[in-house]
Amino acid sequence: MPYCTSCGYFFEGRGNYCGLHNPYYPTKTRDHHIYTDSAEPLGIRYGTGRFQNQYSNPHRHRPHSKVHRAKGHDIYDYNNDALQLDNNQGALTKYNVTNDIAISNSPRSLNTMLHAAATVFQDLAANHAIDHMRFSVAPNGTRYVSAHANKEREQCQTCQKWFPDSMRLDHHKREFGSGCEAHAMCFRDDEAYFHGCDAKHDRCFVRGCASIYRREGGWKNVVVEDHVRTWHQ
Repeated sequence: MPYCTSCGYFFEGRGNYCGLHNPYYPTKTRDHHIYTDSAEPLGIRYGTGRFQNQYSNPHRHRPHSKVHRAKGHDIYDYNNDALQLDNNQGALTKYNVTNDIAISNSPRSLNTMLHAAATVFQDLAANHAIDHMRFSVAPNGTRYVSAHANKEREQCQTCQKWFPDSMRLDHHKREFGSGCEAHAMCFRDDEAYFHGCDAKHDRCFVRGCASIYRREGGWKNVVVEDHVRTWHQ
């Protein structure tokens, strides 16, 4: 019989089994084609392809394997192009569903809301002392701001600017020690001379100056510049 009863491999010679499954052939190798003259069973004269002789088979035996696939399921092969990730941050936004309302909790949306709240607070705090402020966002994106501020404000007598409270006004005076009431300007001490050169004055404009050039007016501009350069530079 030319086919092995166990594996179905075709071989040339007698018997029902190939060299791997022949119980009379004592071999420890996992090969169908090992048959030597010394190990070959008595009375059996055939070869199975290892030796290049008249009985050799040029085709080696290949193990039969079967790929088991689940019925009803398709198997797909994916390449790198088919697995491109979406880097759109908006598409990666996570939502918490509460009462059938989707509220965005992405870092980008939170930063946007906080920036809007900080901007409103900064604009209000520039002219008012904020007691407390409430910032809310509706599910449709509408923002609502309510704030309570004091109506009493402090004004700088030099630059005529308003400040929320006396503490802010004192901080402004410490930062800008000099100023000119005639031009409604506050500036630092080291900038007084530059202002005296840029604008004309008939008296010393430096705030807090106790000289006669400050108390009395009608001085020439050159005299005022020389006084500012000598006393306040």
